[in-house]
Amino acid sequence: MRINDEVLTKGSFIIKDGTKTRFWDDSWVGDKPLKVTYPSLYNIVRDPHATVSKVMSSSPLSISFRRALVGNKFYNG
Repeated sequence: MRINDEVLTKGSFIIKDGTKTRFWDDSWVGDKPLKVTYPSLYNIVRDPHATVSKVMSSSPLSISFRRALVGNKFYNG
């Protein structure tokens, strides 16, 4: 196990303004990164390295996907 992995499993993030916390890659909501919790969404997100600050900067959220999401299926059309 890498030292980084051990620290992340036993530690937590304080996101402050969110400029240094990655929305999909860091465990800031729950105990797993969002890319692990929602892999189907992560696979089609346009900016997989976006920060929490960037995504949460507007309402609706500043997040976009490479295809439209329709119901519980992804629209490829």
